[in-house]
Amino acid sequence: MLDELARLMAIQDPAERLQEATRLLIELDEVSLRVAQVRNECRVLLAGNDSAPPAPEAPNLTENAQAVLDWIHRQRINSFTQREAFRRLPRTRFRSVDVLIEALEILEASGRIVRRDAAPQNRPGRPASPVFEVRRR
Repeated sequence: MLDELARLMAIQDPAERLQEATRLLIELDEVSLRVAQVRNECRVLLAGNDSAPPAPEAPNLTENAQAVLDWIHRQRINSFTQREAFRRLPRTRFRSVDVLIEALEILEASGRIVRRDAAPQNRPGRPASPVFEVRRR
């Protein structure tokens, strides 16, 4: 990837550089999406869950995943924590954190959000909640 970046920086023509930069960004998005899918598949396997993760190419989200996505767009959120989502989404739909986690994993597998593990904390108490960044399409 560094070779690609060096080649990009060597291009003198602005139009050609823009076209190449756009191609690289698309390629990076595809790699990032595939890495997120592999992470999710590994989590499922490590958890001993026999069910396969949702297919990333499936255009339809579950109702819960769509509800989270609607909340993200309504509130114009760029990033949020799992804890924040659980507190702000309706309890009638998300009765437990596990239901929310399932919806978040579907959104992550579809490339709509990216999980960023929280920074380690050096204090007692509840562990920091994972942070999710919204990927705009």
